[in-house]
Amino acid sequence: MFVYPRWEINSHVWWQYLFPLAVLGLLGILWSLRRWSRAPLAGVLIYIVLLLPSLGFLNIYFFIYSFVADHWQYLACLGIITPCASGIVLLAGHFKRWQAWLEPGTILLSGGVLFLLTWQQSRMYTDIETLYRTTIARNPACWMAYCNLGNILYRANRIPEAMDLFKQSLRINPDNAAAYNNLGNTLLQTGRTLEAIDQYKQALRLNPNYTDARSNLGAALGQIGQISEAIEQFKAALRINPNDIVAQNNLATLEALEKTTPAKK
Repeated sequence: MFVYPRWEINSHVWWQYLFPLAVLGLLGILWSLRRWSRAPLAGVLIYIVLLLPSLGFLNIYFFIYSFVADHWQYLACLGIITPCASGIVLLAGHFKRWQAWLEPGTILLSGGVLFLLTWQQSRMYTDIETLYRTTIARNPACWMAYCNLGNILYRANRIPEAMDLFKQSLRINPDNAAAYNNLGNTLLQTGRTLEAIDQYKQALRLNPNYTDARSNLGAALGQIGQISEAIEQFKAALRINPNDIVAQNNLATLEALEKTTPAKK
């Protein structure tokens, strides 16, 4: 699947130690077979080395969502594919009588199976909405998929559906600042400005440097007439990102409005 469930590592769970022990056991077996052939050991070692960057020794942003992903092993698979392909050729060489059809037959069979599996898997990538809906169906706890699908529906003006998806994302992960910001956008679209302001503030509580949330909060405050507060939010957003053109434009508009608005007595 596109995003697997995030495995919770617990040093007190005994069976989780079976995974590294199994790898060590496999390496031990292949080491003992090296005099017969070093290819299996070399292939597995290449596979492990190419996977090292994604084995948890380095921080990867995707670990926020999951510790595993299919595409991390694409290059590493060469360490397995090459010895297997060589093994097919060597094995066919021992059967001279059937070698003429054994090699192409094996290639066509394995290629055909891989083709069918790829065709079946690729359907989930038909479009971005299908991808996230399939991800949610296979991994209902994927809060990122709910949030991203909500963004797609929000841009398609399917506001109620998007709002429900953002709420579901927050039920799974209450520390998702982007979902609070996006939920605020949907509330703003439906005229619930005060509720939207609360959501933007929640996003900024989690991430004070979230420029989009600051700009959105500034726009919402401006709508209810809190011009000074709105100006402060746009200024704060520009301190974080001085090149934010939208914030610059909104700040200039509000400052001009503030100058022409009579001061309250």
